[in-house]
Amino acid sequence: MPQLDDYFREEVGPQHGHPLIRYLDEVRNRPDFRDAKLEVSRPKEPLGHKPARLYLHFYTKLGGEMDRPYSEEWDDELNTALVGRHVKAVDEDNEKVRFALSLRAALQGAESKFGDGYYNAVLVHHIDNSPFKEHPAVKEVLKYVYRSGVDQSFRTYAECRDMIDGAIRGRAKELVKNLGYGVEDAGDILSAALAQYLDERFSVSNRRTLGFL
Repeated sequence: MPQLDDYFREEVGPQHGHPLIRYLDEVRNRPDFRDAKLEVSRPKEPLGHKPARLYLHFYTKLGGEMDRPYSEEWDDELNTALVGRHVKAVDEDNEKVRFALSLRAALQGAESKFGDGYYNAVLVHHIDNSPFKEHPAVKEVLKYVYRSGVDQSFRTYAECRDMIDGAIRGRAKELVKNLGYGVEDAGDILSAALAQYLDERFSVSNRRTLGFL
């Protein structure tokens, strides 16, 4: 039986309670294991998407797959654990989908703290004044996003902006440090993921589908 002190000790080695992570750690010890890749499935609907699912693929040294992919509903903590174990997506397009979902989770704190309206205003203002605005995908979405005025002299503006920027920087660090992408590729993935996040947040594609744009 664990002791109370056990909960305050620093864990040694990779540990995680989710069965998928435990299975990943086990499979990596097999002599024929070569790599693991994550696939995010998020089928489109007329307006929006169906719930996302994670599929973890295991590959052997001979190039084939081990068994069937392990499937789970999208879970933010599970994805974070997979990032921590350096599991890339199956390709860069899928990585963009993955990090759009990851950004959504990371930005929920700022959204909850400051409320939809103020958060939206600061978010758009911040992106408008960031290098991301030059990325083609972000630029295309921003054309159809309403701007409301924000007073930058308020302390709340700086606090909300810093929370937003911290969430984005955290995902940038994951792409480079945990997943091993070069800065140029990581910048493209993160920018495209941000564009997807903005598109959904401000219903740009949905408004286009309905003929409002």
